[in-house]
Formats: sequence, C-alpha cells, structure tokens
Amino acid sequence: TKFRKALSSGTVILRFTCRGWLYEYDLYKLVQTNLKTGTARKIRAPPGLKAALGARDAPNSKARGCVLAPGVKKENKKQKTLKVEETGKTEKAFSRGANGFSVSIRTGKIGRKVTDAKTGKLVEVRHVTKKNKVELKQGRSVETETIVIKRVRTRR
Repeated sequence: TKFRKALSSGTVILRFTCRGWLYEYDLYKLVQTNLKTGTARKIRAPPGLKAALGARDAPNSKARGCVLAPGVKKENKKQKTLKVEETGKTEKAFSRGANGFSVSIRTGKIGRKVTDAKTGKLVEVRHVTKKNKVELKQGRSVETETIVIKRVRTRR
C-alpha cells in the first residue's frame, strides 16, 4: 500500500486524494487532516509502523523527548486554518403548451468560498450549477442534465 511504501522510504507525512478531498496523514502523530476543511481526526497505526520508527520512538510511546530512528524524516509544517462559506439556491420552472408539450426545468446553484481564517486571504472559489430539463412531447420524454463547475484558485 501507499503507507508501506512511504514508511520504507522514511516519509512520515503523506498526502492523498480520496473522493475529491485532499488528506494529509501524519504517521508520527497518527492524525488525518482534511486540507480543505482543516478537520483533523485520529487514525490507527498501520502495521509495521513501530518497526519502521523504532520501538521507543513509536507514536503513543510513554517516553518523552524521543528522537526519530535513523533514516526517518519528519516534516514540521504549520497547518493552515481554512474558513469555508457555502451558499445555495434552487429554482424550478414548469411550462405547458396547448399541443400537450411540456417542459420542466430544475436548476441548482452552489457557491463555495474558501479563505485563510487568520489572514482572510482568498484560497479558492467554486461555483457549481446543475440544470435538469425534462421535455414531454407526443408520449416521449427527453431529459437533459447539464453540470457546470467553475473553480478559481489563487496561486501561492
């Protein structure tokens, strides 16, 4: 797995993308952090972690002031605290013609603004528009779904 490869190379901090979310795993502190929302939670130690870090330097060790085993790298990075604001709106429209032709349109708009909580600097803006159009004509149904995603990220 990716954890085993990272441990064998001596890396303690890993980043993975899962279902569109970017996560950072700190194998020394045993913490998983969602980098977009800033949410952190504890994780279980993967098999072989104690052997890779050395028994006395393993996470949850009662010894204080432990030093990492030779060849193991540890990154000290300050985590950004992010603030996420979401707005949403749904619109529905229905029209029927004299000849039995009908159109139903459902539109949903979601906006997400991500800023740095400390500085207020804009990190990302995302707008998602979903439009579902159903046309009923002469016993036939034609359904059209359109999804538009606009994402703007600031350069670092």
